[in-house]
Amino acid sequence: MAWTCIDCGSAYPARVSWCTGCASIGRVVLLGERPRAEIDDVVETGDAASLARLAGVPSPLPGLDGVLAGHGALGVLWGPPNGGKSTLAARVLDGVSGPVLYASMEEGLGPTLAGRLTRLGIIRRDYHLIGRATVDQVAAEIRRRRAVAVAIDSVQASTWEPRDLRHLLAIHPQLRLLLVVCQVNAKGLPEGRRSLIHEADLALRVEGLRATLTKSRYQELSHGPSDLPVLPRAREAGDSIRRERASVPHLRIVQREDLPTRRAVDRGAHDDEPAGGRPA
Repeated sequence: MAWTCIDCGSAYPARVSWCTGCASIGRVVLLGERPRAEIDDVVETGDAASLARLAGVPSPLPGLDGVLAGHGALGVLWGPPNGGKSTLAARVLDGVSGPVLYASMEEGLGPTLAGRLTRLGIIRRDYHLIGRATVDQVAAEIRRRRAVAVAIDSVQASTWEPRDLRHLLAIHPQLRLLLVVCQVNAKGLPEGRRSLIHEADLALRVEGLRATLTKSRYQELSHGPSDLPVLPRAREAGDSIRRERASVPHLRIVQREDLPTRRAVDRGAHDDEPAGGRPA
């Protein structure tokens, strides 16, 4: 069994009474479980007009050409570590107009997340961030920021169940998209119960900075894209450097300082010559 702290995400092989990572007491639970939250008591209400939007015409998912999503879609990005799931989640969220919220449950608001956003050129003020928050804190931040799209990275670290994600969409009808990152186990399958993929409206497997659409309730997979880049395509030579926001000091790091420049080589053979030329 795996145990995790729902406040900071620290993992333990057995249950402990208090977390050594954040000193929280009584917050270490079985992976995939969580204590009761206040939003569990919020009744799902609505009206016919709001519900009709869920059956509306789906539109392209930002940043992924050919992938369709309807209003209030639950999307899952799954795949092996370092495949580009977090990068794709951040990029898709940036393509949504209006206030958005990125919940960084594993990394927190540290240098790793800062570097990713910088590489993607995400500097919007309405791109809100929250790190290692509880279920109620995320729900409160959605209300406070009036977010229209949310990404949770990852769903295992946040100990959210599929029913929690659907409930979050139901009590926040303004959400156009709820995107969650899901880790995989040793067999390469989504970590935890398969109910997350079953509950999702669309799912993409992300590996090697490429994404494959594996499930969709908005389009036939045979007619949809099967190989999508996680990072934007470079439009011209050198565009990838500009996209990654690399500066001249960054590029100098990879230069071989021990090799003389061409100009120095050309001049080296004549450094000892007099100004008038070679001696006779």
